[in-house]
Amino acid sequence: MPEGTNQKSQSEYTKLDQCVLRSMTQTSPRYWVLVAVLAVVVVGAFMAFYHQASTGLEVTGLNNSAFWGVYVLTFVFWIGLSHAGTLLSAVLYLTKSHWRKPIYRAAEIMTLFSLINASLLLLNHIGRPWFFYWLFPPYPNERGLWPNMRSPLVWDSIAINSYMVCSALFLFLGLIPDMATLRDQTTGWRKCFYRIFALGWQGGDVQWAHFRRAYTMMAAFIIPLMVLVSSIVGWDFAISVMHGLHSAVFAPLFVLGALYSGVAAVIVLAICLRKYFHFEDYIKIEHLEKLAIFLFVLSLVWIYIMVSETFIFSQSEDHVEAALIASKMTGKFAGMYWFMVAVLALLPFSLLVKRIRTSTRHLFVISILVVIGMWIERYLIMVPSLVISDVPFSWGSYFPSPVEITIITGTFALFALNFLLFIKLFPVVSLYEIKEMLALQKKGVG
Repeated sequence: MPEGTNQKSQSEYTKLDQCVLRSMTQTSPRYWVLVAVLAVVVVGAFMAFYHQASTGLEVTGLNNSAFWGVYVLTFVFWIGLSHAGTLLSAVLYLTKSHWRKPIYRAAEIMTLFSLINASLLLLNHIGRPWFFYWLFPPYPNERGLWPNMRSPLVWDSIAINSYMVCSALFLFLGLIPDMATLRDQTTGWRKCFYRIFALGWQGGDVQWAHFRRAYTMMAAFIIPLMVLVSSIVGWDFAISVMHGLHSAVFAPLFVLGALYSGVAAVIVLAICLRKYFHFEDYIKIEHLEKLAIFLFVLSLVWIYIMVSETFIFSQSEDHVEAALIASKMTGKFAGMYWFMVAVLALLPFSLLVKRIRTSTRHLFVISILVVIGMWIERYLIMVPSLVISDVPFSWGSYFPSPVEITIITGTFALFALNFLLFIKLFPVVSLYEIKEMLALQKKGVG
């Protein structure tokens, strides 16, 4: 390589390192104001949870008909968001899609904190949440207690904890080379902090060979685990004999819905990082455009599955199935149902217009609406099937109480708070992968 070209490459690498380090060390007053507001909301949510745990579920809107509510459907929602990290990291890594490199780290961070939120929401459905460890696989105890392996709560606990551990390992494994870079460019407590997480990384050929092998093995392992977790969450409802929930399509529907909402959430995060941390030179419009195309493809598959499921239920001679369809299309859930159809089935077609899918403002609005629509989809799967049963006189209603709304709002605030704090300690974009991408672009690859 000519000397001038080599110097230019080093200049670009130095600019990248400085840009990422600046995003971690330079903090505006608006950042701390946002952190303080989020912290207040999180504290309020924990106080509401303490009130619920000490008083009982009577403070919620749950009743004999709707014994599940926004806790479970938001739990499913967070599980769905967590799958974007696996998709953009593991799947696209194995397929050697180089455009993933500037955005996959944010998706991995989203995966970890989404799983933390999902695991916390499980505590709302335990009679004595301080004994949450009873859900874990067999552990030494003096009373000889064993988890009931037929309980979906135990399935969720095992699946989520396994996925969380693997996702954390996958995230921190990819951080090792970047930790070494930051170790060499910082001083004080940061230098000590990054030295610990760098694990003695020096960047030799042998270390890179072992790193690539380990990262590839983790990527190959975590993909089936992701599919398994969403399938188990779908089976939580499918094993019941309740109308609207006892369906074989739930496993693939939940996997697809997870990817659909996850990609939309990654677009939102990428646009925010691009704007507020000035990563325009690395998270480019072309990367967002590829995500937009991916989102549109997922919307087509979602439309196919939802139309198929609705057609099957509509052909049933069961009066309860007919009542469920009517309640969604023309009944009290019609407003939510048609809003869901509009934002999940019709709105993504606007992405066929290049001017829209290359506009950060339009992409941001569309992605936010898709995320909201996917939460509503979970609501329409859950609540109508609970309040409309075999016996008409037992049909009920459900609306979340202020305690439930406070706790659910707290999970979103906790996610944002964890994300904001995490990106001040760790790079939100992959330094070594973006440098590889820049080198490939100079060679005309990727």
